[in-house]
Amino acid sequence: MNTGHDKFDARARAAHAASLERLSPATQAQLVQRRRRAFAAHDAPHGRPAVRWAVATLAVCAVAIGLLHPTRNPAPSAPALAMTTTSDASADSIDDNPDFYLWLASSDAHSLASE
Repeated sequence: MNTGHDKFDARARAAHAASLERLSPATQAQLVQRRRRAFAAHDAPHGRPAVRWAVATLAVCAVAIGLLHPTRNPAPSAPALAMTTTSDASADSIDDNPDFYLWLASSDAHSLASE
């Protein structure tokens, strides 16, 4: 079923082997040294994963502390504005009413919305 792939693989391997035969001994030695250095660097233990884990743990702790302990001094709230009724057609929509957005920013909005 994979005869096409097998033939292609065999041809690629043959071309690779032929190209290696054409390399000079100095180039082959240099490639062997580079391969050894690459594998040695890959297999060496690194201290960096420990640093990454420490930074990730500190970030999670900072987020958890921020979520569990909100600011002790809340921002000063905007003064409560009385809702005025207007007969103007442009103020009939919530999107066009600036008093609605001022009310949302006030401290009364959260207490009334949670009721």
